[in-house]
Amino acid sequence: MESWFPTFRRWFTTPWSVHTVKWPWYTTRAQSRALLRLIAVAAEESIPLGPLVTSLAAEEFGIQRYRLLRLARHLEADMPLCQALEAVPNVVADADLLSIRFDAQLGTRTAAMRESLRETLSTRIAGWPRARNTMKYFGVVLVIACSVIAFTQIEIVPVLNELMRTLEVERPAVVAALDPIMRILIDLLAPVLLLAAAMLGFALTTRTGAMARRAFSNRFLSPTSEWNAADLLRKLAVASRAGRPLAGALSTLARHHFDPLIRHGLLFARNEVEQGADVWRSLAAAGLLVPREVRLLETAERVGNRPWVLAQLAELRETRVVRRWDRFSTWLLPVVVGILGAVVIIQAISVMFPLFTLIQSLS
Repeated sequence: MESWFPTFRRWFTTPWSVHTVKWPWYTTRAQSRALLRLIAVAAEESIPLGPLVTSLAAEEFGIQRYRLLRLARHLEADMPLCQALEAVPNVVADADLLSIRFDAQLGTRTAAMRESLRETLSTRIAGWPRARNTMKYFGVVLVIACSVIAFTQIEIVPVLNELMRTLEVERPAVVAALDPIMRILIDLLAPVLLLAAAMLGFALTTRTGAMARRAFSNRFLSPTSEWNAADLLRKLAVASRAGRPLAGALSTLARHHFDPLIRHGLLFARNEVEQGADVWRSLAAAGLLVPREVRLLETAERVGNRPWVLAQLAELRETRVVRRWDRFSTWLLPVVVGILGAVVIIQAISVMFPLFTLIQSLS
């Protein structure tokens, strides 16, 4: 009998745990860095990567476990590492995949990967997690507040209005002034929430949505684009430190960079360099460097400390991004609290003022 239903037998005989649930449906930054560190160690110690990835999958949770198992199968089938990583989308972050491909094509072994894994002051104090948690808090509380307001306006406020008409009590002027606004909000509440949920689901669960989200952040959020430009400078520093030609590094980055704006700029700079133009002035013409950075790099060429200057410029850009995110996260929480406070005040005016008026009329 068991041979007739092998699928059900497997379900009931496999011990269940919370790790068997495919959650979360995305790869976290810590999971991506763990895989990147494993790849770097395997390359440095000349260890087969497939068994290591299988062992890492046993320790992971969520969708990342199944992605790692797929990656291990590709690697054990002798598929090249970069091709295997591309065959399993989102198993590593885009920036980490770029570092792996950069090392593989320029022959720098694990230099770019180690540079990505290096814990700097900028990566430890970044204000992005605080801003992200504040937005999560705002989203959850706003959904709850909208539900409470909808229930109050649909079920309670009409009863209060009918009671005041029955008792011939005049409605407060502020409540009457809020009526048209609340009516519009109630009419738009359901469509807006459904549209927001659909857009959020599309952005978080689909590959096209991830590309659209990345393009939006790179185009309209200057900290994101500047952080990507800092990563570009770090990779040029790795190539320069290893003695690789900058033209080859630009060509590799131009073919495989995940940011469309930076990729187009690199393609332009690469074409200019192939025509004999200066590297730094070509990058400045593409909008990837500013004039003072060009002057500094030209001086570094004469002095002979180009890798160090490139690394310092990348650190400076990352520090600016950190300060911007810190300022943004500092101001975001008071703004969110103010918006939620305004929602509470409007709700109090809609419900409490009519109650006070009724109590005064009956006393």
